[in-house]
Amino acid sequence: MGSAGARARDVYVHTDAAPGDTVTVDLWVGMGPAKIMADTWPIQGPFAEWYLLVP
Repeated sequence: MGSAGARARDVYVHTDAAPGDTVTVDLWVGMGPAKIMADTWPIQGPFAEWYLLVP
């Protein structure tokens, strides 16, 4: 969720990366507070979540 509007949107990143590979993706979230969550597919276990302030 970012200040590009009071909304949340799921963004799925599909890659052919092998386990352990690093994948980098640029996302436009607008200015202000943003929340980013990363998980694997299928959702099986722990996930990572970040809150950040975009200038």
